[in-house]
Amino acid sequence: MNSQNFFELALENQKNNNFGEAIKNYKKVLKTEPDHFIALFNSGLIFSKSKKYKSAIKCFERAVKIKPDNANCYNNLGNAYKDQGKLKESKIYYEKTIKIEPRHANAHYNLGSLYFAKNNIPKAEEYYQIAINLNPTHLNALFGLGLIFNQKEEIEKSIEVFNKLIKIQPKDFRSYNNLGTIYEKLGNLEQAKNYYKKVLDLIPKHPGAHNNLANIYVAEGKNEEAIEHYKEALKFIPNNFAVVYHLSLLEPEIIDTNLKNNIKKNLKNKNINKKNKSYANFLLSKYESRSKDYRKEIFYLDQAHQLYIDSEIKKLTPQKYWLKNLPEINFLNNLKCKVGSSDINPIFIFGLPRSGSTLIENIIASSSEDILVGEESDIINSYFKEKILKNKNINFNDHDIQLDIINAYKKKNLIKNNSSIFTDKSLENFFFLDLIKIIFPNAKLINCNRKPLSSLMSIFKNNLVNLSWSHNINNILKYFNSYYEKIDIFKNKNPNMIYDIHYEKLVHNPEIETKKLLNFCGLEWKEKCLEFYKRKNLISKTTSNIQVRRPIYKDSSDKYTPYMKFFLKYKKKYKWLI
Repeated sequence: MNSQNFFELALENQKNNNFGEAIKNYKKVLKTEPDHFIALFNSGLIFSKSKKYKSAIKCFERAVKIKPDNANCYNNLGNAYKDQGKLKESKIYYEKTIKIEPRHANAHYNLGSLYFAKNNIPKAEEYYQIAINLNPTHLNALFGLGLIFNQKEEIEKSIEVFNKLIKIQPKDFRSYNNLGTIYEKLGNLEQAKNYYKKVLDLIPKHPGAHNNLANIYVAEGKNEEAIEHYKEALKFIPNNFAVVYHLSLLEPEIIDTNLKNNIKKNLKNKNINKKNKSYANFLLSKYESRSKDYRKEIFYLDQAHQLYIDSEIKKLTPQKYWLKNLPEINFLNNLKCKVGSSDINPIFIFGLPRSGSTLIENIIASSSEDILVGEESDIINSYFKEKILKNKNINFNDHDIQLDIINAYKKKNLIKNNSSIFTDKSLENFFFLDLIKIIFPNAKLINCNRKPLSSLMSIFKNNLVNLSWSHNINNILKYFNSYYEKIDIFKNKNPNMIYDIHYEKLVHNPEIETKKLLNFCGLEWKEKCLEFYKRKNLISKTTSNIQVRRPIYKDSSDKYTPYMKFFLKYKKKYKWLI
């Protein structure tokens, strides 16, 4: 056989995914024709697919010497370096590709992906958009753009992009999955479920969709369905400890010696990522807690949280400790302009996480069907993030700015036709009490109290993923201190405006305490207020979604006493702690 015969055979091998034979035949071609461009280029592609990146790079480099102006060679060199994690080198080759061929859509997309990986969202968006302009059906660029819009909270744009992707490629399971996550975030659980189910229609063994469905069933109180889908996910990803962790909240008995040994074995695996290690350590902490070895428990919790920070640093950094700046915004103490309506009667529920706020909101919501439930709407908090921290000299007496916040509540359908009674359980609203008093003169302010150590340990024992300050004991204490200071300052200026409800009193005397609470809110007490867990539209999007689906119970009120000895060293600095 001559060189041409071997070449044709190699092409056929490659077409049929018989890559081993294809490489053998390309080598025979190159033995007699060392400058055979296509043989070198195709060999590079096969080596890249087989993750033999050094061999791929050698082939592409030889090919580029033959055709120095071949843009695809440079683009594939960039891919080979990127797949090795050598992003600096890959960027050089993608830029060379674009220099040779400015309309190379894939190179623009690839550059966008590099910037996305570095969390440079503006540059990533710029290159994705160029790729789409050059190729309107570029699936990967569209997908990347959809992710960016979602990340930027431009939800409508994100939905539009993913729907466009589905029209182009109806079997694009990624788009269905991301639409599911978007609608889940929006609180539209039914729509989210439909999209996750579409993913499973396409790929029945998709572990992510099973896990996402399970999370929704937990939120709906359908624990059996949740357990079923968590277990399905684990069939395909048996050592995904995040899934095991969430399953353990429903089936605590799975945390046994066998699981402990399996975790420790897996932690020795160099390929296990930091996020998975984090959840593995959370599980070990649960095991030690059940064994009453509290020192070991705290050790594993420390490990778990630090690993989580390390794994999610890109997500946590943008909002890291931004709240520390808020006490410095002194103009909040001198607000004058009032734009609120006397017909708007919000109930703001705030406090520290794990202090019973979800329970309180459900009790209040059970008193009347006319109450609109905002849960963690995060409206004022988000407004500060976007506007104030960028410009601390902003004039909050500006009528338009205050209207912005009211309109944001209207957009969430919590204010309707300038009248409404609604709840807002965004815990960080305690930072904005002066602002709330001005904008909503009829607001009821409810401060959820719990023994500080109980709140602290309940936070630390759980992975409150979106709270950057919750992953470190010292930062938790600093946050708690800000909370106590802010509440004290506001109370001194505004006596009797805040109603304090104490978790420990509530669980020991639920009827007496709920009657006093509802009287403060101007609401009628009904027997069903204590049967909140039977509500059809139970509010349960938080970490408390399992606990809140049963009657008020006392077993958690004093269970943190064994941890007291570990925190005595902080007592001098934080006198409120113990």
